[in-house]
Amino acid sequence: MEFADFVNSDKPALSLTFIQTPAPAPPGRKTPEFVYIHLLLLRLKEQGTDIMVTVNIPHYKGEYEEAKQGEETRLMKDSWAVREKVLETLKVVEWGLFDG
Repeated sequence: MEFADFVNSDKPALSLTFIQTPAPAPPGRKTPEFVYIHLLLLRLKEQGTDIMVTVNIPHYKGEYEEAKQGEETRLMKDSWAVREKVLETLKVVEWGLFDG
């Protein structure tokens, strides 16, 4: 599990990255071996609220290249770019959504 605190002038954020092993799916549904997850909590101080973003990267048996012990899979490595893109580009267009 990895925890990071990002303090950007316009988007303060907290991040948590971890692996979850899901429960078996009902018959007929595909179940991933594990899911690599990035949770991003973006603070909107002026609006008195937060936005939670989840980036889920399921790993299905036979559909990804397994990593060496202690390393990340290619999907995991690629997911960091998605996470960074979200942090860089997320823009609230309708601030009225937060008027409670």
